[in-house]
Amino acid sequence: MEANPSSYAYAGVKFIEYTNLKDFKRLIKKELEYESEEDNFADFYTALVEEFGNSRESMRVINRIFFEQIIYGRLTNIYLYKLNTSKLSTSIFYKRVSNVINEFKLNLSNSIYPYLSNKGFYLMDNINVSKDGADFIAGYDCVENDGYISSARFLFGRNVYRKQYKKEMKNEFLLGAVEIDFINQTFIIYTKYTAGLSSGEEVEGKGEQDEYSIGMYYQFLKNKICGFMGISLEEISIEDDQKGMYKFCKELFDKLLEEPKKLVVENTNDLIKKKVKQLIKKVGELGNKPTRNEAENLEKKLGALLLGVYVSSNMDENSLRTKARELSLIGYPTKIHYKNSRTNRSSTGTTTATKPIASSDTLYSLLTDFESTKKLEKWSMSWFYDLDDSEDDDVIQTTIEAKKSAFKITLIATRHHNKEILHHVIRNINRYR
Repeated sequence: MEANPSSYAYAGVKFIEYTNLKDFKRLIKKELEYESEEDNFADFYTALVEEFGNSRESMRVINRIFFEQIIYGRLTNIYLYKLNTSKLSTSIFYKRVSNVINEFKLNLSNSIYPYLSNKGFYLMDNINVSKDGADFIAGYDCVENDGYISSARFLFGRNVYRKQYKKEMKNEFLLGAVEIDFINQTFIIYTKYTAGLSSGEEVEGKGEQDEYSIGMYYQFLKNKICGFMGISLEEISIEDDQKGMYKFCKELFDKLLEEPKKLVVENTNDLIKKKVKQLIKKVGELGNKPTRNEAENLEKKLGALLLGVYVSSNMDENSLRTKARELSLIGYPTKIHYKNSRTNRSSTGTTTATKPIASSDTLYSLLTDFESTKKLEKWSMSWFYDLDDSEDDDVIQTTIEAKKSAFKITLIATRHHNKEILHHVIRNINRYR
């Protein structure tokens, strides 16, 4: 939105909690070579308008950075879908975007309407919706390529209340974004953690599982965008997703422990076979002789336990993390949840981001059980954060859930994220779906 420097007043107060001033300043300096001393977002943004308000190109850069800080910085619940719809021509796409805008502009000030272009807009600094439960659109952009749209991003909001200490209620925006990539055929929804939120006034006939409920905000956005944009999504295959996540997790684990496992196997395999043969013979003397399959399972379990003993005796969590970095792994598993062959639920690992599951003693007693399932419903993984510095072992942790209702990634770290790391996570996970 164009701004008049002489009469400008920052109005987007409820968007500020989704930003990071230090990072915002760094990006502004990088792209516009501008620095100033303001110590809060509203004042710094106002200074930017005063400096660049007459330059449409510069203001677009500023607002794009603001827009991306919100989407990729604080919206830590991510829902992944695959498109069934091929790319749309610009004429069809812009016509459908106008329908989205008309649906979500009703709670915005009339003075903003002229800036709601179906070619794109960023209005976060001008929006201050106050109606309880009111939905609105705050920004949208897209990329054209030879008469077609290759990608598009939408930022939506809802005016809600969060229960604070001593049951006080704080008014804030629940924000959510939709990112459509027609090239890679992905449809991604980003939302905020919704615990403690309410829409204020109760909406008659709306229950907790209704798409209008806070907890189902992602479903609300999915249905609205797919409906108005004429977009079809592939049906989620829970079977394929859980098999894919097992493969991803197991590959990371196997690569991390490839060397120690080889060492343990080479030095203990013959001895294990000999001892198991003796033990099976002894057990057979006590009653029915165990089957060949039971004997082979015992060999595998003893091998896994010995690997665990070796790792715990020779490799702590720090050395395992360093090893993962040296091997150029993108990260390592930290926790797994799965159903075993007897349909019992099992889990092992830790919620600590810096502790690989390979350092967990209990893992090795469950390892053969886990390997036989071939499916993983939920697991946690730490990703190396710096994609360029191979010596930096700083990580962020994600929890990945493959369920029938949705394929969901939750970012655990409280830091402010960025587009590069989120797209890195999404791209690598999608390779196994």
